Amino acid sequence: MQIQGIKYGNTIQLAEELDLPDGYTITIEIQPRIPGSTEQQEQLQILLGILAHQPNLDRTFAEIDRDRHQDSGRSIANSDPGKLATLLNIKF
Repeated sequence: MQIQGIKYGNTIQLAEELDLPDGYTITIEIQPRIPGSTEQQEQLQILLGILAHQPNLDRTFAEIDRDRHQDSGRSIANSDPGKLATLLNIKF
């Protein structure tokens, strides 16, 4: 039988009732659980399984990468140093 519980000091509060009489001697094997790790691994496996069956995935990520690296800055109207200095309020 396996049952989960939460430790408080020297007391372990069980997640569900045991069909044993009070005072009954039992042996407990402790297996610490890292919260969320199993659930996160299961969700990741599901996600990876879903992604494995997407035929356009490589193209989609290539488009995302291209868009991320595309220069979207504004262009300077003229590369004339005098006009650039005026725009930047620099005096020579």
